[in-house]
Parts: sequence; C-alpha cells; structure tokens
Amino acid sequence: MQIDLVDANSLPITTYTTVLSTAGKGNFIWDGKNSSGEVVPDGTYQVKLTASLLSNPLVTQNETFSVTVDTTLPWIDIKQPVDKTCLNLTSFGVSGAITDPNLQDYSLAIAGPGGLQAVDSGIQSRNAFNFGTLNDLVEGDYTLTAKAMDQAENGIQVAKTFTIDRTPPKTVLDTPKNGEYYGSGKNVIEITGLLVEKNLEKYSLRYGVGDAPADWKEVVGGDIVPAITKLSSWKVGKDDGIADGAYTLSLYARDKAGLEGEAKVKIVIDNSPPEVAITVPKDGDYVIRAIDIRGTAFDANLDKAQLELSEGVCADSYKRTLLKTLGTSLRDSLLTSWQTLPADGTYCLILSATDKAGNKTEIKINVKVDTHPPEAPVLSGRIEESTGVRLDWPRNIETELAGYNLYRDGQKLASTLLTDNFYIDGNLKEGNYAYTVKAVDLAGNESSPSNTVTMR
Repeated sequence: MQIDLVDANSLPITTYTTVLSTAGKGNFIWDGKNSSGEVVPDGTYQVKLTASLLSNPLVTQNETFSVTVDTTLPWIDIKQPVDKTCLNLTSFGVSGAITDPNLQDYSLAIAGPGGLQAVDSGIQSRNAFNFGTLNDLVEGDYTLTAKAMDQAENGIQVAKTFTIDRTPPKTVLDTPKNGEYYGSGKNVIEITGLLVEKNLEKYSLRYGVGDAPADWKEVVGGDIVPAITKLSSWKVGKDDGIADGAYTLSLYARDKAGLEGEAKVKIVIDNSPPEVAITVPKDGDYVIRAIDIRGTAFDANLDKAQLELSEGVCADSYKRTLLKTLGTSLRDSLLTSWQTLPADGTYCLILSATDKAGNKTEIKINVKVDTHPPEAPVLSGRIEESTGVRLDWPRNIETELAGYNLYRDGQKLASTLLTDNFYIDGNLKEGNYAYTVKAVDLAGNESSPSNTVTMR
C-alpha cells in the first residue's frame, strides 16, 4: 500500500509505503513534514491511497481525499474596551474582531463585581463587530475574556482589564486657611490636606497669581497619592523668589477616567514692611502749642498703626503713651491733632505700623515741648554821645534762651536776635523814643515786653 501527499498544485510532498500481509484496517500518522523533514505550510493537501495485490501488482484500487494543515491561532482583536483603561461610563459596547478561516467557535465573557456574565458566542468569524453592550456597570474592576478555537484545535484566549470609575478625586486643603497672610516671620507655609483616588492619573499642588490664575506653577506633584497629609513646606520668604501679592493655592487631581477634583484657598504673600514717616513735626523741632501731627503709615495690607509718646530722648524711651491708633493706610496725611500737650520737656514721638503678615516698621523723632516764654527782661537806658542811646538789661537765666528782640516805638530794631544784653541806638534825630525788649527762647517763644524806657 502506498500513500502519496501532494499540494494544491499536485506537487509531491511525501510518500509512505507499507506491506500488509492480510486485509484489514491500518493507520498512518503524518507529522506535517515533507520528505525533506521540513514542516509544510498551512493549506489544503490531497492524500492519494493506492492498494495493490502482492500476487498481482497490476490489480490496484485508488482512494483520494483532502486534508487541511492549520497551525495558525485564531486572531482576536478587541477594540473596545481598551486594555487597562479607566472609564467614566455606565454602559458601553464591546467591539472588535475574531477571525479564523477554520473557526470552530468563540465566546466572550466579563467578570466583575457582579460575577461572571456571558457577552457573546458564535461559530463564524467576526470583523468590526459589536459583540454586545454592557449595561448598568457598577464601579469596580472588570476582566473581559475572549476565547476562540479553530477546527484544528488551535485555541487562543485574550483578556482585557478595565475599571469603571464615576467618582471624581476628593481633594481637601486643610492648611493654609483661606484669606491668611504670609511673609516676614511666617515665611514657610505648611500645606496639609487630603487626596483620595484609587485610579489617580496625576495630581498637582500649585499656585498662581490672583483669584483666577491663567498660569500655574507647581510646588509638588506626581501620579501617586500622597501617603501623608503634609503635602509640602512652601518657602515664601523675601529671598525665596515669590513676589508680594494675592495668590490662589490649588490641590488639583485628575483620575484615569478623566474626572477632576480641585480644592483652592486664597492667600496673600507680603514680605514688604509698611512705610512710615512723621513729616510734621520734624526731628528736633520744638512744640510750643497744639499742632497737627502729619505723616505716613501706609501698607497695602495694613493691620494697624500706632502713634505713641514717650518721655525723654528716643534713645532712652521705654514707657509709651498711646496718642492715636490708625486702622487705615495714610500717606502724607493728618495722623492726629495734638491738642493736649504734656509738661515742657524732651519727648519721643513714635510711629509704628504692622501689616497682616507681621511685617513691622517703626520710626522715632525727638521733640521738645516748650509752651512757656521766658521772663520779661528789665530794661534801662541812658543818653550816649548826645545823639545815641545805650540800652541795657540783665541776662535771662533760662537755659534755652536764644536771644532778644529790641523794639523802638513798637518796631524791631534788628532782623536777627540780639545775643548781647545791651544795644547802642545811634544817630538819632531829636525827639522822644520809647524802647522795650523781649526775651526769646530756642522754641521761638517770646516773652512779654519789658518795661518801657523813654528817651529824649
């Protein structure tokens, strides 16, 4: 008996010959190789069986049938769902392709929180096919398994995992609190909060200028949920490169299903000290009567400003008396009207301002309160060389005496203060002249007139 295998073009593949001593059944197992020992390609082949008598080889009987060689696995290509995807859906269609020229059967099933559920099955190839719709999917993890077997018993199994997630990330900022001020001594912001999300794609702790930032700068971020509530220590001191101003701090998160969550707080960073100045009176001025104290106490984020008075020079001042508290910023304006003056003496005026971030500025000036004029001198006079008059008066005992003003008939004789305690008024015409003298102290206080001396 002879078995010949030929391909579709009738070209020989291999031949097998055997001798059977008796009639009956036999078998031949082909290993799928040609006569050279090479594996034949997939395809259809003809098997020719020829039997002849041993006693008369010319007596033969022929049988022919075809066999198919198939070593190729069925092809499975699931387009939807995409493997390892996260979906914000309740239902969706399962689509793709399952093909094989010799397909025997296929099946699709889904395993998830609700158990195992059949999706589709069949015995014919499918291209660009909707295998079914998955409805009422609860949140959780799923595995879609597709199986296919061909008639040569080549089998394949493909699994696609996906997650249904309709819950947006939970973001919470515990600190800082909304509306807080930072800078100066509070130059590190301890940012604490909470991020809850099983399927995080990314998160970003970020800040931007103003209430609705167009651009963001990231403090810290990543694709792993922070394990602790302390998210960052953000340095915002004057040397840390953060300009003064109002900022929005945001904890933003997006999950793999595209859902977003965000928590925001508004803060103010202020590393600039308030501007303070006393313009009236000036340092070293005398105060002889009630005055308006003018100056500047300005800051965009002013908390409060105080005008205080201390007895003695500023270098030694320690006990302060409040003159005025200011709640709003002022620039070159009235700070207070100083109506009730203290006893004459040296005092320190102190203007301080503190902003809401804790920045503080203080300025001090020395002033002297002198509301009492010197004692009136006692004037005397005599004729000097027939056309002149010599006027004399005792020197005042006040320690802060500046000089004297001498008046003739009510008119001051000199444009500047006299520092001597005498004066010669010469080259006078004949007539009567009335003289008075007044003492002037360093504060500008002028005494009452002395006695009147009349010369003729």
